[in-house]
Amino acid sequence: MGAGRALRSMGLTRRRIAVAAGVAVLLIAGISVILAAPGHSQAVQDGAVAALLVAAAGTVVVLVRQPGKGGPDLAALVTTGLAGAALATLLPQTQAYLIGYLALAGLGLRAPLRPWAAVAGAVAVFAAMNAGYLLSCGQRRALAPRRRRWPSGPGWPGRYMTSWPMPCPG
Repeated sequence: MGAGRALRSMGLTRRRIAVAAGVAVLLIAGISVILAAPGHSQAVQDGAVAALLVAAAGTVVVLVRQPGKGGPDLAALVTTGLAGAALATLLPQTQAYLIGYLALAGLGLRAPLRPWAAVAGAVAVFAAMNAGYLLSCGQRRALAPRRRRWPSGPGWPGRYMTSWPMPCPG
């Protein structure tokens, strides 16, 4: 029995899996934004709420429509990815970057329908995510905890550990 037949026998289709993943990403990002927003200025809070609403609307457009030629879906995915990048720039300590990754995954799945449009949209979202990462480095440094050394001894590399997955350049 193949994987596709096993999923269908459980009632799981690609559509249901995509809807569940989209809802989970929006819930995780939304909760982290709601928890992180009160510590910031009113302008950052307003921008974060607007970006979250745009990302949610774009995700709903993609998940409600049946995939066709890809025109409206591609525009909604690019808009969702750019909103996720803006949200991750405004509140870098949240899980808002997941929205950008969700949009990139959707663009990758739509690539066979309109390859050049999907690749151009993915490049735009990826560039916005990287620009947002570089712009938010000052904010990350201000929020980052003090560096602590890993325990030393056999098998320990002796590196520094922080809570951020990648250090800011420079």
